[in-house]
Amino acid sequence: MGADGGPLLDQWFDRGRSLAPDGPALCAGGRTLTYDALDREVSALAGPLAADGRRRVGILAAR
Repeated sequence: MGADGGPLLDQWFDRGRSLAPDGPALCAGGRTLTYDALDREVSALAGPLAADGRRRVGILAAR
């Protein structure tokens, strides 16, 4: 596992998404994102992050 805990977090996310795609995944700023909504947000960032030199694009986008 990397220093950022990436694989473990990815496994947690994948499990939560498969069990309850409409369940709450993240709450921030008074807004709750479901697993599916969070996945859409992260996926929308994938291209620009990869183009900007990120090594890994997923739930965690590490430099």
